[in-house]
Amino acid sequence: FKNTDLGHKVNFKNPFNTHKDVADFIRSQDCGLFPARAEGWNLELLESMACGKPVITTDYSAHTEYCNSDNSFLLKINETEPADDHIGGKWFYGQGNWAKLGEDQEEQMIEHMRYCYKNKPGNQYGVETSRKFTWENSANTLLEIINE
Repeated sequence: FKNTDLGHKVNFKNPFNTHKDVADFIRSQDCGLFPARAEGWNLELLESMACGKPVITTDYSAHTEYCNSDNSFLLKINETEPADDHIGGKWFYGQGNWAKLGEDQEEQMIEHMRYCYKNKPGNQYGVETSRKFTWENSANTLLEIINE
């Protein structure tokens, strides 16, 4: 990838030592980009929201439980395809669907990234959303369910 036109702009980061280092890195970005064919939760997306960063993500799968047009730039999905892990059915056995990502979603991503780069918007609705999903709130919700 380093030999491509934009390769000099790609950097890989080593693991961070502290949560503050993670937050500082997120805050240094124009936006969080999370195109997903399927997603179980997407903690990194929620962490970006908590840091007040705009996020771009697919309007599909589990993170739609907390992503909406108020707190996210949503990539519209036109079609899905059967889930396939390409390793002999180790994880998926024909059940479930993944979002099919194509040129339309790529164009949407580019448009949203350009907007974020040019306008540097904050994401107050994302901050408010992230407050609902703190570890403490999640643990308290689980305790309430267990004690019912």
